[in-house]
Amino acid sequence: RVVTHQPASSHDAPLAALNHIRLALYDELEGDCELNGAQVKRITGSPSISARGAYASEHETIRITAKQVLISNHRPRIKGEDLAVGDRLRYIQWRIRLPEERVDYQLRDKLLKERSGILNWVLSHAKAWKKNMGLPMPERLAEDAREYLEDESEMLAFVRRYLYVPAAYSPGIEVAGAALAKRWEEFTGRRLNGRGFAGFYKEIVRTVDSEKGDCRILPGRVTKIVGVSLIEPGERPL
Repeated sequence: RVVTHQPASSHDAPLAALNHIRLALYDELEGDCELNGAQVKRITGSPSISARGAYASEHETIRITAKQVLISNHRPRIKGEDLAVGDRLRYIQWRIRLPEERVDYQLRDKLLKERSGILNWVLSHAKAWKKNMGLPMPERLAEDAREYLEDESEMLAFVRRYLYVPAAYSPGIEVAGAALAKRWEEFTGRRLNGRGFAGFYKEIVRTVDSEKGDCRILPGRVTKIVGVSLIEPGERPL
């Protein structure tokens, strides 16, 4: 109940259980579960939170010290408005399934014999992590994370594929709303109706914001989105 949407409860026992632990494992999430974006950001963005245990009468301060690990055969869904939570996820796929003839049932004993060397290996990387203030994201993991988020959001996939989003607000570039809507209709195969345009423009702005960009709606006889531009087929952004 910590990281997925669940029926409301009068207490925060699962959150209270996070107090001062080093590792939190969420095992075998249900197949169609949806991440609670606000909750994920809460437990990954604050050193402490307020929660009330099952039998406690008052809230207490819970210190968040654990690495949060989700284990599942199914990818949890992410709502469109919670896409910023993707910055806090490291999506790791287990790509190899060993056939029975390659399973090493003596692996545990072999690792125990090498435990001192394994510990030294871990400590050497811990020193590198501390010295460099973290470790770089492997490109394969970064690509997997991008595909995961794009699978969850048509709009995110559209923005990443067809819009040039500068690192800072650029009032000198813009795209006409009609051209943007036409490209969207070609991308999705769905037409926007009269009332759908306003929501479409707002969703563009929200998604660009989640990508650390900045664009603004300029209303008028011809609506424009200022701060981004369309990437034409075969063209690469600067």
